[in-house]
Amino acid sequence: MDVVAISAEKGWRWRIVGHAGEVVEQSREIFATIAAALVSGAGRRQAIDVAPPTVVRGWKRWMPRRERLSA
Repeated sequence: MDVVAISAEKGWRWRIVGHAGEVVEQSREIFATIAAALVSGAGRRQAIDVAPPTVVRGWKRWMPRRERLSA
């Protein structure tokens, strides 16, 4: 997950987005600076951050027959 700052009417908000771009959470509070918004968002991200799902692959590397015979 990443934290980004978005422009609001009178300042900045933080938004936590997933790796696919989906919005996970957004602040209701308005911050005066981008830095303040990102610091607050980073703290919130750590509070809700979970371990990424592990991907299990059931495949093996394919090797052409002639390479298998010479190995």
